[in-house]
Amino acid sequence: MRKLLLSLCLVGASAHADFRTGNELLEDTRSGSGVRQMFTAGYVSGVFDSTRGIVHCAPGTATVGQVTDMVENYLLVNPGERNNPGAIIVMHVMQRQWPCKKGSTL
Repeated sequence: MRKLLLSLCLVGASAHADFRTGNELLEDTRSGSGVRQMFTAGYVSGVFDSTRGIVHCAPGTATVGQVTDMVENYLLVNPGERNNPGAIIVMHVMQRQWPCKKGSTL
């Protein structure tokens, strides 16, 4: 059942990527709802995976929890950015943390 729920969250995250804002991501990460937190982790994971090697070059040891925490912390420190699209925020955080070196390939 958990795998099915997680799969649905991942599909939903990719289907609605343009409709999530930083406000929604922050609200979901801080909610007490495990479903909302899983949905946000799936969303962040989808953006993270689809931009690896293009926008950021995170190490293979980076975890979904770590990346989601980084996004949440960024949104807490930068409230003026919360109205931006969630995907842009995730990419910005990852690029700042793990920029790709010029000429590097994965």
